[in-house]
Amino acid sequence: MQRRLLKSYSEEQKEQVVKECIETNNYGAVSSKHDIPVTTIYGWIRRYKNK
Repeated sequence: MQRRLLKSYSEEQKEQVVKECIETNNYGAVSSKHDIPVTTIYGWIRRYKNK
């Protein structure tokens, strides 16, 4: 069985990616650019909006 390595991201990096997504409104492109799954980014955005 193959294990997935969990990546960790700093709060600053998360905030930068979220702001970039909101500004460009292109989550897929930002996801590809930073090599972060779009589902992960959606979770960050949900938390960011709930602050």
